[in-house]
Amino acid sequence: DEIQEYLSERLAHAQLRERLGRFRQTKRIFPVVLKGVSNIMDNRTFALVIERAVKQALQQQQVRLSTPSDFEKMAAQIAHEMVNVDKLIADHPELACYVVDKDDLLNRLQGQDIDIFRTVEIILSQRGIHFSHDNISIWLTQVAGELQKQGLAHTLMLFWDEFTNLLELGAAKELLTELQHVAELSVS
Repeated sequence: DEIQEYLSERLAHAQLRERLGRFRQTKRIFPVVLKGVSNIMDNRTFALVIERAVKQALQQQQVRLSTPSDFEKMAAQIAHEMVNVDKLIADHPELACYVVDKDDLLNRLQGQDIDIFRTVEIILSQRGIHFSHDNISIWLTQVAGELQKQGLAHTLMLFWDEFTNLLELGAAKELLTELQHVAELSVS
């Protein structure tokens, strides 16, 4: 009733109002809101920004999923001492300027700090250590699948405020390709 009232107040076009009403009766959408370009420089940071926004939206709604984010994967590797963090910090001033020890690094990763994540990811990739997912589309599909299994939503919907700023970035062409992959999820 509340949704029908909202649609009646906001949409003058009766056919569109009816279609949205029917859609809402049969589908439940989990919304994720993003704003601006927030640290996006390339496809990797694009994926991390989306990942962070999804995880924050899930956390705000107190939804727990087993699909780990790359932040969580890296934190688990560090927590289980798969990486010698003290040596990593000592050997890399670009990391030492951000964190002082393992606990500090874990806190920053749990806070989903993209700059810290990328710094550590670059250092580890130089050592042949990789643990990130193949692409953001696969990860989003896994998250949506878990939401469906739990009966919480049929899918995710990304709402991006101030999206046009993304198109003004130097890496806009490569970002558009990645964005196209994410957009294609809406028809699958």
